[in-house]
Amino acid sequence: MTSAETENARLAILRVLDANRTRYGLNAGALATFARVHYASPLAEDEMLDQLQYLTDKRLIEEVP
Repeated sequence: MTSAETENARLAILRVLDANRTRYGLNAGALATFARVHYASPLAEDEMLDQLQYLTDKRLIEEVP
């Protein structure tokens, strides 16, 4: 994946999470599906986990129990 595709995928994740303002969150599979359907994100579930970790490390998102 190119750096532009990676950045677009990360933005798709943030957009999906912003639109889903529930206190229960979404799992990686659901995030990957919503990002793919609504924002044409090319991420599979395993790639989604890597990007979620990156966004967590940058303190842009946090995991909920």
